[in-house]
Amino acid sequence: MLRIDFYELQDYHGYELTFVIMCAVYKKQWVFVRHKDRNTWEIPGGHIEVGETPDEAAKRDQL
Repeated sequence: MLRIDFYELQDYHGYELTFVIMCAVYKKQWVFVRHKDRNTWEIPGGHIEVGETPDEAAKRDQL
């Protein structure tokens, strides 16, 4: 079973968030993704698109 937990953003003092990363564990192992251009294994993440919330960006980058 896959479980996704979202945590509230802490006070970031008005800085504009532009990037999200997700740390995920599946079957007691960390989840990494292969970057399509660099051929490296990385933690899932990406830029927040204009008009997108950090939660929406995180969901999009997990798919």
